[in-house]
Amino acid sequence: MADFTKSLGIKRYFQFKFTVQNLVTLGMLLATFIVLDYMTIKVGDAFKFNLSFIAVAITGALFGPLPTALLCVCGDLLGCVLSSYAPIWQLTVTAALTGLIYGFLLFERTGKNLAVFAVIARAADSIFITALLNTGVLMWVGSLSPTLPAFLTRLAKAAIELPVYSVLLALLLPQIIVLHHKIYNIKTN
Repeated sequence: MADFTKSLGIKRYFQFKFTVQNLVTLGMLLATFIVLDYMTIKVGDAFKFNLSFIAVAITGALFGPLPTALLCVCGDLLGCVLSSYAPIWQLTVTAALTGLIYGFLLFERTGKNLAVFAVIARAADSIFITALLNTGVLMWVGSLSPTLPAFLTRLAKAAIELPVYSVLLALLLPQIIVLHHKIYNIKTN
């Protein structure tokens, strides 16, 4: 099994070093995630926008899929506690999937490559997680009307946020990663 994972190059995705620096950085990213998630802009009942995905993308680029999935799960559960909503376990699972997407697509990427994969990760998040999975879960648990107009509204939200969030992520993420590497004196290839 070790030879198989080594030949595919996926072993690096599952190695996390428990250093004080990494744990403090993850703690700060979790706090950033919660603050950005709490600062949601609501437009009517159907549309709400927030920038918490930026903390998820940074975590994915720095630490890989498993820490990012864990950050998303913790952020979802802490966000529910802080906003006094009961957690919906299906949405917590989709939050973990979001972390895996960002972690697998962004881990150890730099420069223009990071920007391109950030757009791909954001597209996967908007289309598969937000528009399809989360909408399905919300309809299934009764938080969203299981009608075509409700689904189309969620699809419109994803279509509106995708280009805006993608450009924002493509511009910010490479700069943030460079800044992180300078602060911690990390050499990049």
